[in-house]
Amino acid sequence: MTSASLTDESLTRPSDFDLTQYWAQAQRQFRATLPSYPILLRVRDHAVRRFTATAPARPDIEGWSLVEADLENADEACAAVLAQGGDAVVIAPTELSNMVRRAAGKIIASHS
Repeated sequence: MTSASLTDESLTRPSDFDLTQYWAQAQRQFRATLPSYPILLRVRDHAVRRFTATAPARPDIEGWSLVEADLENADEACAAVLAQGGDAVVIAPTELSNMVRRAAGKIIASHS
């Protein structure tokens, strides 16, 4: 918006309008349009906070937790896992695990 001006027009809100209900529905509809790429990771406990989990983290092997997250796409998920430098391991989906392995291989090759 680049400008606004006051007019003589008025708005009468319907008597049965429920702003709380309207806003909750609008948020649900908006979230439903967002891209979604659900993942399951094994994450070192100190790194769990780096992910926005879609469910509470569950304890796994000592020092690690299982984290469910939902990222925008596979490329974003791969970058997020690689950014953890070994503090996150892909459990699912297999496609993401393969992407991380390929990317890690390229990193190793470029530093040889």
